[in-house]
Parts: sequence; C-alpha cells; structure tokens
Amino acid sequence: MAEKLIATFVGTDDRLVERGPAWIYWITVSPATLGTQANLDIYDGFDTGGKKVWRIDDGYPNTHSFDPPINCEQGIYVECVDSFDSYVIGYASKKWSKEG
Repeated sequence: MAEKLIATFVGTDDRLVERGPAWIYWITVSPATLGTQANLDIYDGFDTGGKKVWRIDDGYPNTHSFDPPINCEQGIYVECVDSFDSYVIGYASKKWSKEG
C-alpha cells in the first residue's frame, strides 16, 4: 500500500492554503481568548467567492477530524472571520497521489 502524503499548514490569518484539488483531513483551531466566540470558514476555491465547505463557531481550542475528508475541487481557502489566534490544517493535494 502506498504511503499517504499529508501536509500541515499553520496559519494566523485569511490564506489560500492550496491552489488546486485537495482533501482536508483535519483542522486544529485556537481562539485568541478562551470563551470568546470565534469563527473560521473553509472554502473550496481561491477566496471567499468559492463554495463554503466548513465553518466553526467556538471559543475553545479543538481538533476536528474529517472522515471522509472534505473534498475541495478548486483549492483550500481559510477565512478567519474573527477571534481565532491560529489554526493548523492537515491536507493532501490530489496531484500528489498521481505522482510517482
């Protein structure tokens, strides 16, 4: 069985994480202030014009695993709507599975 390549991306602001088709396996979020409502959105696309595929409204650090993974056909864009200090995404580009 082939090894699955998964990359991690650490972010603190709105960001295009991956340009091109990809799967999202997990995300860890950390709010700026414990107990304060924080919002983060993930889009399948290059910006907020893409299709929203996931949203978190939380005030506490959490890890969310996706089984099956979130399928993004265009790319992965993260928007920190407010109050998130940082996030870490585990993802794989679909082109990696097609390479040698």
